[in-house]
Amino acid sequence: MVLLAATATLTVAAAAIPASADTSAARLTSSDGSSQILWLRDFTSPLDDWINDILPLRDGNYLAAGFLNRADTGSDWRALAVKINADGNIVWQREHGAGGGVDAYWGVHEASDGRFSLAGFTTRIGAGGIDAYFSTLTVDGWIVKENAYGGPKYDRVTDLAPAADGGYVLAGMTESFGAGKRDILLLKVDANGIEQWRRIYGEPGNDAALYIEALPDGGFVIAGGTEGPGEDGQVLVMKIDSEGKELWKRAIGERATPDINHGLVLLPDGRIFVPAYSKSWGARDNDVLAAVLKPTGEIERIDVIGGADDDRPMSARPDSRGIVWIAGYTKSIGAGGWDALLTAYDPDRGFTNVFTAFGGPEDDNGTMVQPLADGSLLLAGYSKSLSAQAQDAFLMRVSGPQKPKLAKDVRRRKVS
Repeated sequence: MVLLAATATLTVAAAAIPASADTSAARLTSSDGSSQILWLRDFTSPLDDWINDILPLRDGNYLAAGFLNRADTGSDWRALAVKINADGNIVWQREHGAGGGVDAYWGVHEASDGRFSLAGFTTRIGAGGIDAYFSTLTVDGWIVKENAYGGPKYDRVTDLAPAADGGYVLAGMTESFGAGKRDILLLKVDANGIEQWRRIYGEPGNDAALYIEALPDGGFVIAGGTEGPGEDGQVLVMKIDSEGKELWKRAIGERATPDINHGLVLLPDGRIFVPAYSKSWGARDNDVLAAVLKPTGEIERIDVIGGADDDRPMSARPDSRGIVWIAGYTKSIGAGGWDALLTAYDPDRGFTNVFTAFGGPEDDNGTMVQPLADGSLLLAGYSKSLSAQAQDAFLMRVSGPQKPKLAKDVRRRKVS
């Protein structure tokens, strides 16, 4: 499979940025000059701001979801939903939950009627503490209905997948219920967010679901992490049926070193792709790990890529050719500190030559990537280079890397 890709030194002429987009793009550069920033939008508050998901919409636009105004204690987080077009023009922007404590969106889905369903967490409504959260928005981004689920402790969901009956299965973790410190939380809700069943899975240590995808047979595949008492974490992949019954599960990684999942992709042929950051298999620090599983859960191959320092994936999305694009952040290449990372993986051949960083003088982190039909990509994250105060959320469009070449110290290898 031919990969047309590029990595870039993001020195961007002002003319390359549409008048509708933010010229703060000029404050970021790429590590190797093989890609160009076409436009950049940032979303700001006095405190930290993130974008966690990007959804392509049926009308050709995109919905980005995340939060604004985050601090560890005492701040008023606001859930963020932004509809934006491919040229960087904002169609509408909504902030939900102002004045209510913590509200954050983490995953989003477009329903058949054009409304949006979002998953995340909140302290504004619910049983107390942080609770799992599900909201339904109109086509213009206004809340129609919202629901919270949980107990007195920390309960959250970070992804959702559509069910055959028009409802959703939400995936996350709970401290209020279960056998361990944290356990996998799966919630089946109808289209209005009314809970229909709840499943808790876990061992005596920590277990969490981060991602969920619907399968053609009516079941679901889940990715997250598991950590037994006295052990470092491993990647966990699990299949359930339409009623939440476990069909199989697989742990990936070496028990003596941490392997942390961030991402889940269903490939067109039914195989399952999961990325992680890993200190297993001889990594010098964290490396980017890519695992391909058969539909029945057996591991088909594992590859790693990374430099001498810390490299971490945060999400993955496939393009029309089957190449999986991975967003994250790196200290191995770039302008210094953390820089947003873009790399690419061929499920049949392993990592490609794409290993590119985008950043400025401060820390810059990638969280989500969405390939576009013309070969360019949307890359989202949060950046301190764009702000004098805190982390600003950003969404930018970059050209597909052309003739990329791995930095001298970056190694890629098949380990299983």
